[in-house]
Amino acid sequence: MFGFGGGMLVLPMLTAVLQDEKEAQRASAFFLLPLSCVSAAAMRGETPDGTWILCLGALTGGALGTFLASRMRAERLKLIFAVFLIASGVRMLW
Repeated sequence: MFGFGGGMLVLPMLTAVLQDEKEAQRASAFFLLPLSCVSAAAMRGETPDGTWILCLGALTGGALGTFLASRMRAERLKLIFAVFLIASGVRMLW
């Protein structure tokens, strides 16, 4: 339902509920990556083979991102997410 764009809403809510930025990132990735993968494939009208390639890339990137996030301090992770939100907002307005 939300896809990656919904992460801008879901992640802050998860952080408020879980009180842990890293745990919120993991939960968000767990739920949003598979949904985003399927949504991207459906929107692009990909063949089943193309869908698997998109899913593999999304899951690999998600695993790499989760690994890197687990090595960062929560403050740095919050800063990166804030920069991402600002950049996404500017892009939406542009």
